[in-house]
Amino acid sequence: MVRLAIIGGSGAGKSTLARRLGAGLAVPVRHIDMMYWQNGWVVRDQQALAALATAALEQEHWVFDGFPGRFWHSHGDNLDTLIFLDVPYFIRFWRVITRSFKNGRHRGPDNAGNLAGLFRRKFIYNWLFGWHLKAHWRCKRLLDRAPQNVRRIHLPNAQAVEKYMAEITLKRRAQNRNKPD
Repeated sequence: MVRLAIIGGSGAGKSTLARRLGAGLAVPVRHIDMMYWQNGWVVRDQQALAALATAALEQEHWVFDGFPGRFWHSHGDNLDTLIFLDVPYFIRFWRVITRSFKNGRHRGPDNAGNLAGLFRRKFIYNWLFGWHLKAHWRCKRLLDRAPQNVRRIHLPNAQAVEKYMAEITLKRRAQNRNKPD
């Protein structure tokens, strides 16, 4: 069973790492932003969000791009691995800006489909003064407080990510060699 969640601020590379791990481990990837946001940065109804997240979390295997915070108490013990992508603030900010222009109005795991939403006062305030400046502290606290049975991984830079991916690849190859025919 693979149940892995990746946390970090917006632009940390959660979606990219989730896709790579999902492909490497042959498990489905779940994007919390696709559950939380509707087109145009409209927050999904809480009951609908709960239904989507619960259905995903009850599956046997998954890589979660983000993790639904309100489910930590009910599903945190189900995690195998928690990864904290600890990318510096200004790199994350640059990635969000460039991603928003690149994706424009196309909805995807990294974009709610509304470029104008990037320039909303609330978004700018949150990025410059709000949650995203505190993302490191919050994610570090989640990592530190994860249940004892959860493997905790702190990846502070691209080199650490590549090293981790190499380890996953080696483990996967070893598992495939040891499988009975």
